[in-house]
Amino acid sequence: MSYSNILKCTPRALKYVREKLSKRTLGDGLRLGIKKSGCSGWLYTFNYGKKVDENEIACILSEDVTVFIQKKFSSVFQGACLDYMKSGLNGYLTCINPNVIGQCGCGESFSLNSLEIDKQ
Repeated sequence: MSYSNILKCTPRALKYVREKLSKRTLGDGLRLGIKKSGCSGWLYTFNYGKKVDENEIACILSEDVTVFIQKKFSSVFQGACLDYMKSGLNGYLTCINPNVIGQCGCGESFSLNSLEIDKQ
């Protein structure tokens, strides 16, 4: 099942993910998640996956770019937007997320208001 309205993507991020997927033989989509980490509680994870698992939803961002998100995290990414940022010589994916209520000083980790992940 696809939920293309959960997540949006900037043209920069779409281009970056498309380029990465074209170079990978083991991935058909970007797997986006969160894990407990950092001083604010949560950290985004970006990996590549071959297909959507039964515990995931597929967010189709374009004909050739799909993002896989675990169902239990779908509310975390509701209304979020993937972006690609450059800082000097480094480039990285980031998530502009209206559900984030705070970030640590370095911007690596974030906190969420009411997260029901542990109950699912």
